[in-house]
Amino acid sequence: MVHGSAIAGWTVASVARSQQWSGPGNAYRATTVELSRAKGSNDPIQILTFSHESPTIDLTMEWLTPTHLNVTYGKGIQFGEQIHLDFQAVRCADIQISLRDLSSGMLRNTK
Repeated sequence: MVHGSAIAGWTVASVARSQQWSGPGNAYRATTVELSRAKGSNDPIQILTFSHESPTIDLTMEWLTPTHLNVTYGKGIQFGEQIHLDFQAVRCADIQISLRDLSSGMLRNTK
């Protein structure tokens, strides 16, 4: 999933990626969200990391303004399944990042 915004003369893309690893005693699912310049050679910057039990966490991203990315997750999670927020950046490259957990109704608005 890729979304974009224009800020300070360049374009920023937000990218979400879910991955799964498995093997004897090491099953793991994770979703990361990164910001990167749409053009240029800069490496992406990781802004969120989740670990979770379900195959998906129903993550959506919305640019509220060119400098505010809102990320929502957990809408379709079944009772008993857990999503762990392992890492959260609250600001990156003058972009504010807010987070909403729909599985618990918790809003993590960052300033």
